[in-house]
Amino acid sequence: MAGNRIKLPKLGWMKFRMPRELVGTMKSATVSRNGKHWYVSILCEQEIVDPVHASSTAVGIDRGVHIMAACSDGKDYVGEKPYRRHEKRLARVQRLLARKIKLSNNWHKQKEKIQAIHSKIANIRKDALHKATTEISNNHAMIIMEKLGTSRMSKSAKGTIEKTA
Repeated sequence: MAGNRIKLPKLGWMKFRMPRELVGTMKSATVSRNGKHWYVSILCEQEIVDPVHASSTAVGIDRGVHIMAACSDGKDYVGEKPYRRHEKRLARVQRLLARKIKLSNNWHKQKEKIQAIHSKIANIRKDALHKATTEISNNHAMIIMEKLGTSRMSKSAKGTIEKTA
């Protein structure tokens, strides 16, 4: 690695943007693609000190389908849905894709637009999750969660929210 370039096996020297300086010794690099953007994730090894928590409380977390997390101290993380505004646009561009000739240049362009909206929604969800977990871990020394399959819970749910079977 030199400046804004990194040497990758089979690819050679590649340009990249480094948002912050690397701390420690570089161990590996993983190249991934999200939509039309390529990313390199660099794993570094460094010595860390044990964290000291100001709090000595424990909290239990119950995950659900409607609520992202319900804590035993009474705090609920609903998982705000700011991505709802993207859903109408997503539905529209998906309808437009259905009208394109499959595998044509315009079909590929439309597919890229759909991928961009999906990655934007994924980033919004990931951001909400990181904010919730950071708040929980900063305020509690011990966190206890049960292992649940939320996808199985939502598949097996019958009826409506008001009336369950």
